[in-house]
Amino acid sequence: MKQFNDTVEILKKKDFKQLNSFPLASFSFLLDFFPKKSVFFMSQNNLEELSFFLNERTEKDVVFLSSPRSSSVDFCFNFFDSFFRFSSHFLITHFPSVDYFFINEKNRNSFNIKVPQENSSCIVDSSFDYDGLTTRLRDLNYLHSSSLESGSFFCKGGTVGVCPYGSKKQYKVSFLEEVPKIFLLNREGFIKRGVSSFDIFPVQKENSVNLFSLLKKKHVFHYKNKSLCNKDFKRDFSKSFSFQKINFSSFVRNPPSSVKIKEKGGLQEFGLLFCGISFVPHWFVSSQKNTPIISDSFSKNEFVAGSIYVHEDFGLCSFLGLSGEEGFEKALLSFADGRISLDVSLLSKLYFYSQEKEGVSLSFLSKKGVWKNRVLRAKKQAEECVDFLKNTYIKKLSLKKIPSTYHRKDVDSFVSSFSFKDTPDQSSCWKEIVSDMCSPTPMNRLVCGDVGFGKTEIAIRSAYLSVLNGRGVVVLAPTTILTNQLYECFKERLYSFGVVVRALSRLQKNHKKTISSFLNNKTDVLIATHSVLFNLDVLKKCGLFIVDEEHRFGVKQKELICEINPLADYLALSATPIPRSMQFCVSKIRNFSLIKTPPTTRKPIISSVHFFDLKFIYSCIIKEINRGGQVFFVDNSVDKLSSLLTLFSHRFPGVVAKIVHGKLPPKEISSTMDSFVSKKTQVLFSTVIIESGIDIPSANTIIVNNSHLLGLAQLHQLRGRVGRSQIQAFAFFLIPSLSQTTNNGKKRLSSIVKNQRLGSGYSLSLNDLEIRGGGFLFGFKQSGFSSVGFEFYSKVLSSFLGSKEEEGECFVDCFNGFLPFSYIPDSGVRSHYYNSIFSCSSFFDLKKLRQNFLNSFGSLPLPVLNLFYNRALSLFGKRKGLFSLSQSKGFLVFSFSKETIDLHIDSFLVFVNSFFKKRGVEYSFKKRDSFLNLQCNFKDVNYLFIRRFIKRLPL
Repeated sequence: MKQFNDTVEILKKKDFKQLNSFPLASFSFLLDFFPKKSVFFMSQNNLEELSFFLNERTEKDVVFLSSPRSSSVDFCFNFFDSFFRFSSHFLITHFPSVDYFFINEKNRNSFNIKVPQENSSCIVDSSFDYDGLTTRLRDLNYLHSSSLESGSFFCKGGTVGVCPYGSKKQYKVSFLEEVPKIFLLNREGFIKRGVSSFDIFPVQKENSVNLFSLLKKKHVFHYKNKSLCNKDFKRDFSKSFSFQKINFSSFVRNPPSSVKIKEKGGLQEFGLLFCGISFVPHWFVSSQKNTPIISDSFSKNEFVAGSIYVHEDFGLCSFLGLSGEEGFEKALLSFADGRISLDVSLLSKLYFYSQEKEGVSLSFLSKKGVWKNRVLRAKKQAEECVDFLKNTYIKKLSLKKIPSTYHRKDVDSFVSSFSFKDTPDQSSCWKEIVSDMCSPTPMNRLVCGDVGFGKTEIAIRSAYLSVLNGRGVVVLAPTTILTNQLYECFKERLYSFGVVVRALSRLQKNHKKTISSFLNNKTDVLIATHSVLFNLDVLKKCGLFIVDEEHRFGVKQKELICEINPLADYLALSATPIPRSMQFCVSKIRNFSLIKTPPTTRKPIISSVHFFDLKFIYSCIIKEINRGGQVFFVDNSVDKLSSLLTLFSHRFPGVVAKIVHGKLPPKEISSTMDSFVSKKTQVLFSTVIIESGIDIPSANTIIVNNSHLLGLAQLHQLRGRVGRSQIQAFAFFLIPSLSQTTNNGKKRLSSIVKNQRLGSGYSLSLNDLEIRGGGFLFGFKQSGFSSVGFEFYSKVLSSFLGSKEEEGECFVDCFNGFLPFSYIPDSGVRSHYYNSIFSCSSFFDLKKLRQNFLNSFGSLPLPVLNLFYNRALSLFGKRKGLFSLSQSKGFLVFSFSKETIDLHIDSFLVFVNSFFKKRGVEYSFKKRDSFLNLQCNFKDVNYLFIRRFIKRLPL
């Protein structure tokens, strides 16, 4: 600590010649003492490590300039790109002119950088008007776009969305009131809170310049890693950033009696007050929200030109966009043998299929029978499978079991023995499971939580509660290694409470004895692979059935237990649930719990993609070993693994490295894994056998070779094998070359690197769905493009699960409604909102959408109001069995089916005559085929008048 204070004193005096070395991590605290526009040259490795420190622990505005490694991949979001910028409101407010450069020491002479323009930034506040802000943004080279990215903006009605250049933050400026209001948006585009102002910087053009000429008269420093202070101090200082989450209000009410800063663990509890500046951790927040959270967002779900959609009547087509004059727009759809124009009111007939045209054959308009046959086959397959699932699940819902008793003293004692504090989501999930198990209805719940978020602890508690009620527990795991891992976890937690746990897999002997022990109540919890599904006696015996990594099992395997033992409680766990499982949760057939809060000490895993390079692989492994950690090296080819192990062992004979894969004898797999868990093995060369559930806190680097061949869920699961402690973890995904990587492979890798934040598993599942399709949602295949697409399949599922047949639409074209180009300029966004309006199925949805329009675009012009009037009348008409409502030649025409009218003919005629006679409106009836048309001669078409008539119809 003395060395740190000495460094501070030197920096205060600006006596830089006396400056000795200091830890890389301490840049977070010392940066303010360096002159503005300071430049630091350092190695690439130091740049990468420093970028983590500054990104996680300070809010400085700094620029990193590095030369991309020869092994980095251009298409992916590499952690360290050629230009990477962090921004913050802290620096903007307190040090608006500070601009620090951290540059690769190899690029001293020249580098392509974005040269800052002096005095060209400005502060956006309530003094701006609409035209002034948009003009200023264009002057600063901001790009007008439909979506917000760094250096872009867009206009919607009376609002302007801005993402300042060099920042990831998004702002919304509303000019809908006399005084403009400014809001900060969250990642999803919803309003987070109101702000008084924000800064915008000019979008710079890239020029090749000489750094020393650009930065002359500025301070230049050369940072050498080898001249750092002793390793112990550096290691201790780095570890000190493991903060615990506390409540701001309770902290203020009960402040600590003393605040100490010490070398080891010094910043773990209270942060740092240093030279008048408070360094407060991100977890230090107030529980009281003074600024209301407004539900408002800029929607990004617009129709994308060039993407493939399913038209429910004609099949697969390519969406080309909207065309036509304002007020008469049509959606252009391209099929294999022609194009059609679709009225915007019928956009709800389109269902997303894929963003990629590769491997997709468009349907023929001239061969409608082919598409109809595909739909019929899909419906038949869906109906058969849904009938089975409905009979199984709904039968389960109608059955009654003996409810579990919550033995409060015993259960609370067991829960309190957990060595970590529950996250809020864990607590909520546990309460829901207790409620299910203590209910007379058998539990059927899916728990979705990212890797390492505490699902296993929830399963262990459920097992304990079941055992207390005298019911056996079966835990199903997809692999032998995971079975063994779960066995150790369950045994460690349950043994001291008198619960007997046994495992059943090919790693264990005496299978018959183990099964017999469970059937004779000598074993309470049985953890097994899929082989247990073939033993009907075990399935009938269990009172609680837990499926870990449920996405790894087929539909029939998972539903077998419900068929054999419908009274058993069923609990499924998954980080990336398959679409079918999610659909049944949405449909209320299965209950759903989401654990999305990460443990307080967990850090995001830094992920990147590289070309295969032995030197790079060796470097990553040795770096991890040098910091006392362990490494996974994954390749699904056993031959390649063996070859790489031989090469590595020859190069580094002092490092203990072993191999594990499914073809090895059970004893060897078990001993190898035990050696790795006990830290006797430093590097484990493995196939994807380790992808599920392996929890080794000391393993914090994983290298995945030929990663382009793996699915997105697999990549995410493999990445989850590291980062299980408070130590920063790294995941490196290797590919042989760009030419050997398919477009979908590139998308998967780009997605896995982009989604590095904690809790991104669900987002990755959605990305995976877009990349490879929804699959046979109701059948027994988990992925692959289905013949009619995931969204259309979902509609079919809803129709089969619904308790009543889908009602027909009421087509209304009474008022001239459309979305003006000036109101929503982007055609993709317009098409989305057309679809949103005509897809509203309730007045609540329509009201919510209208509020969204007001928040996003401003007051509704008459054409937009007319759209909402038409849709509202359609919903009213649908309730009354009205087929259509239109305006033609000065007449308002109500069209009813004769079948509907015949049931209420007398009361209908009396009401119509009375209603129009009182108002002096002429009317007449006309019969057309199976419809009865009511023609009214209205002088002024009035929405309230028409609504009143429809609502009072005696139908």
